[in-house]
Amino acid sequence: MASVAEKVRGSIEDLVLNGTLSPGKKVPSERQLSERLGVSRSMIREALQELRAKKIIHTYQGRGSYVAEMIEPVDKQGPLLGLILSHPESIFDVLDVRETLEAQASALAAENGTDQDHYWITKAFKAMQCQPEKSTNSAIDIDLDHAFHTAIYSASNNPVLMHLLKSLSGLMKSSVMQSVNNLYHSKKYKSLIDADHEAIYTAILQRESEAARIAAANHIQHVREGLKIMQRKSGEKASNI
Repeated sequence: MASVAEKVRGSIEDLVLNGTLSPGKKVPSERQLSERLGVSRSMIREALQELRAKKIIHTYQGRGSYVAEMIEPVDKQGPLLGLILSHPESIFDVLDVRETLEAQASALAAENGTDQDHYWITKAFKAMQCQPEKSTNSAIDIDLDHAFHTAIYSASNNPVLMHLLKSLSGLMKSSVMQSVNNLYHSKKYKSLIDADHEAIYTAILQRESEAARIAAANHIQHVREGLKIMQRKSGEKASNI
């Protein structure tokens, strides 16, 4: 039979798994957990010690405990990101993965997203809308685009999907960078991407999961189509030199 401390630890682990306590988020204080779970603070202290031993949380003197990063981002794991960035055709492999994962994340964000999740998606979407139509700062455009998609990942509230997407954040952002740098200067594709973002946003806020899934998949397909055309034109120019 599980001890009280083990049950408490299991309860906190459930909060991590269901996304209530996401990586980097501060764990409630011993007093708050004691009141929430109805057990003594000594049991909370023992449970937190076990979680530290399992490297699920980290505790910092004077700051409290925080949920650990469960998966190291790919760009910290080795040369894969650099290899992909140095071979432009590899971006299409990344887009294949994005299409599958982001379509599912968008559908789940529509189904499972809380009002708070939808607030952050709205904030990210409106920040993109505030950018000038002919922005000259691609770094800001990249960050805003990536932030919008990241807010959607978080709103899926599926811990496995959230951790997986976070582990691939470097690769995901590299594809956003390719999209911004190569397509945002084209009025046709910039308008298409803006319309895609709005379709995803609207479907999620209206909790239409299938519409969100389709809108997200269409978005990646449009980016893929645009990048292939730009790549082909670049190749034609090079062959004529």
